[in-house]
Amino acid sequence: MTTDRGGVFIGTDHLRYIPSGNEPTIIAGSGRGLPYHARGANQKHPTEQILPRFLTTERLRSWQAKGQDQSTEFFFYLQKEMELVYYQRWLSQESEDDQAAFTEQFVRQNGAVDVLTDFQIPRQNWLDWRYIFDPYKRKKSQSVRDFLLTYLTWDVTEAAKGNLTSPISSMFELLKDLRDPVRFMLDQQLFSPKALKEKFWQSFVPLNAFLSIGPPLQRIRELIALIEADIVTILGPKMIVEGSGTFVAYSASYPQQRYAAKQVLEARIQSTDIRRTANPLLRHLLADGIASPHKLYIPKEAPFYTGAIAIDPATSQLLDPNDQIQEGLYCFGIPTEGIHWLTAATAQPGTNAFNLRQADQIAAHCLTSSLLGDRRCLQ
Repeated sequence: MTTDRGGVFIGTDHLRYIPSGNEPTIIAGSGRGLPYHARGANQKHPTEQILPRFLTTERLRSWQAKGQDQSTEFFFYLQKEMELVYYQRWLSQESEDDQAAFTEQFVRQNGAVDVLTDFQIPRQNWLDWRYIFDPYKRKKSQSVRDFLLTYLTWDVTEAAKGNLTSPISSMFELLKDLRDPVRFMLDQQLFSPKALKEKFWQSFVPLNAFLSIGPPLQRIRELIALIEADIVTILGPKMIVEGSGTFVAYSASYPQQRYAAKQVLEARIQSTDIRRTANPLLRHLLADGIASPHKLYIPKEAPFYTGAIAIDPATSQLLDPNDQIQEGLYCFGIPTEGIHWLTAATAQPGTNAFNLRQADQIAAHCLTSSLLGDRRCLQ
């Protein structure tokens, strides 16, 4: 909305925007009232991944053997994985010997805070999850604008240090390396339907997006410059837009600051929902009763529609409204978002990526079916 209007960014690390006068005045907002975190400058080799120390294969297999809801335990240890990387990076600035000893003790004691005291990590450097979940808790008496500029400058500074150096950026980067343990929990149905709805899809998924799949840090630098040039104003949390013809926008957290405009641009990416799809093939499959929307059944609640097309997770074959498998008809990728997770993610080289494994699984099932005499296989 500002590109090619005559304005220019000048500078390198800290940009300044020189407007042309042809830019619109932009009032922006969202649920959190913040852009996603800038991606840390990449320091990893193409195939490099950090291996889990808490969400190990052994622990996941033990949960699989129990065959019951393990959501509380899983999210506890996921948090500890992130804390471990954060403190490892913090300690690496002091001593590599301390880092190795700390890692051993932190894992052995399940991330107890006593370990932080034992290694004399200053209290002000302890990770405070309240501010990770909701950075606005750090806002004091300053204006929303001043808070945002301070926050975004901090975010850019951490991202610029790199995703193997900055404690913050490294911790967020780790979420990308822990996608397989998350998918294991989904595939093995180790979340109860209620936990799947509330803890995973409604809580973890948006938080993961906020922390780990944001823009390049250059975009946040540009945003800072546009805010300082009074081209962009960002509202606080929970943006509300009212009216028609002339619209009024404000933050539910700061309702006294209101802005009027003639145009509204809906800029969010809508969640995947097979019931709203405009894809003619998918619409016909639903209308003909060949496919059906996936839903979770939660005691004492109405069915929860995940947005996915219903499939048999073991084979990726479609399910009709009676949950009957449609032999030879497979679906994977974006329409299954809600059963699977991050289906639009790009395959990372050398990591045996999830979407490629799924394709191999479908091909193997097709081949097996053909050898058994069923030569129908549509993908």
